[in-house]
Amino acid sequence: MTETFVSDVPAEAVGVVSGYVMFPLGKSTISQAEQNSPVMTQAVKAMEKVLADKNAKITNMFIYVSNSPEGAERLNKNLANTRFRSAKSFFEKDLKLQNTPMARNPKFVENWNGLYMLLGDSNIKNKDQIIKDLKSAPNATARNKVIDSYIAKIPELKEVILPVLRRADFFVFYTVPT
Repeated sequence: MTETFVSDVPAEAVGVVSGYVMFPLGKSTISQAEQNSPVMTQAVKAMEKVLADKNAKITNMFIYVSNSPEGAERLNKNLANTRFRSAKSFFEKDLKLQNTPMARNPKFVENWNGLYMLLGDSNIKNKDQIIKDLKSAPNATARNKVIDSYIAKIPELKEVILPVLRRADFFVFYTVPT
């Protein structure tokens, strides 16, 4: 997966700066590598330009946290909350956005749909069967057993696909009067 960065100022003088950090499995800490990733480096530069503009006004910031779906739902729920606090603190400090109005996706997300999409886009041989098995599991416990069995057999699932789902995305919205 390639890292992406978006900075846009349409004609109506509304803009957004966005980016993300990813988390290790079962952790809510943001590694030094993530803090200095190309995406965050670009986001910091973009925010410095916005903040340097005396006419620009930060209107709000939205943080969306998702978890990879492996593990117990209760654990993932708690992890999402601690990841949000960690990401909020980091983004406020790194992007210099203390006291910015903040919105958060209020719904807890185990990112099953993201997993299905990433699997569908992957080169894993039996990806359709994996998706079918996960979707047909009768409950969360059975689904976790299915994903655990595939994680044990398919290194790409564990090392490439699931880590992408353990993330905090941010969107900073601003206006510049014309």
